[in-house]
Amino acid sequence: MRLRFLGGAKEVGRSCLLLSTDNTSILLDCGIKSAKPTEYPAFEDLPPVDAVIWSHAHIDHIGATPLLFSRGLLSDDFRGVFATPPTLALASILLPDSYTLALRQWRELGMEELYQHDHIARTLSSVKTVNLHEDFKIGDFRIKFYEAGHILGSCIIAVNVEGLNIVYTGNIGAPGRAEHLNPPEAVEGADVLLLESTYGLILQHPSLKEAKRRLISSIMDTIKRGGKVLIPAFSVGRGQKIMRVLRKANLGCKVYYDGMLKDTTWFYWRFTSYLSDALIREVCLTRSNPFIDGIEPINGMRERKKIVSSGKPCVILAPSGMLEGGWSPYYLKELAEDEKNRVILVGHQGEGTVGEKLSKGKRRVELYVPTEKFEWVKTEVEVKCEVEVIEGFSGHGAANDLRLYARSVRPDTIILFHGDPEAIEKL
Repeated sequence: MRLRFLGGAKEVGRSCLLLSTDNTSILLDCGIKSAKPTEYPAFEDLPPVDAVIWSHAHIDHIGATPLLFSRGLLSDDFRGVFATPPTLALASILLPDSYTLALRQWRELGMEELYQHDHIARTLSSVKTVNLHEDFKIGDFRIKFYEAGHILGSCIIAVNVEGLNIVYTGNIGAPGRAEHLNPPEAVEGADVLLLESTYGLILQHPSLKEAKRRLISSIMDTIKRGGKVLIPAFSVGRGQKIMRVLRKANLGCKVYYDGMLKDTTWFYWRFTSYLSDALIREVCLTRSNPFIDGIEPINGMRERKKIVSSGKPCVILAPSGMLEGGWSPYYLKELAEDEKNRVILVGHQGEGTVGEKLSKGKRRVELYVPTEKFEWVKTEVEVKCEVEVIEGFSGHGAANDLRLYARSVRPDTIILFHGDPEAIEKL
């Protein structure tokens, strides 16, 4: 059996791992750089691919899969893409959205389209869903999914091949970091553990309780001075975690959510069985949606304009979390001029993104602002409103969490991936 990283080694993004024998070749994940769709895995000298296994629906783990179809890199006996049911549901939203962002960047760079809508459709139609703890076989490989605790439907992938037990974490959470998800499962009998190391430099994340307190305090402070709060958030994972905080807080103002959060959060409701035991009990008792009850969706441009022009304080939760797509750039443009307003960044900000620039103190940024005609207008904005970064909401385990997980698995060998070189070295 041969193992080769096509992406995700000593970097965060474009995760893609090739496992191959003389008879079978499979990919564990096939992603792009989240904010850089021109950076995809190294497909040179790739044997024909018999199957792709997705650990979860984030674009840095699935976004390059349509390229396999557009480039003809699949075997004649291609078995399909394998994922949990929630991952397929979320991918049906995230892949087309990623294509929109990619198309904009390809045109800016004068590049030809690397793939088209048809390749996304072929990708999604090839997906075969597998539930957690179900065995399935692809050629020489026997595979089983376990809970990863990262986002809805995320899984740890256990692979048995030629008598070797390999455990690939994808991205894993940590106990107590997300009340709506169960913690990562320890997989027994691993010979090799492929362990993510995104936060290998950080021993322990800031307290989630303290992060929630700071978020509510910042919102209340803004409301008292008559301002509006924009929280850019990822549509899968971080968005739902923040929703849980906001719906429980007595803020005394309207709380809105927009963009893909409306679609992705519905799937969190649809696949309740993949949520934590505590949340399942809550749903059974209340018969209500545990994320959006008390929070109002924004439907259309007329409502957006009405909300931003209103003199009433409010909270707006909108993707993307890095202000590179979705409706969050529109709200930033509309709210940036008023010093009473505040932008609260609650997630990872990729290198070179608008969110990263704001987090480092830059106050004049270029935005791609969406219009009601689904076009993007490049606009320079001076940000006069307050910008705050609140850490502690991460869906990844920190170094101590990763070490504890490794100890629970007790593998013979550990291979670190999905982390910057410094994070991997530190861990």
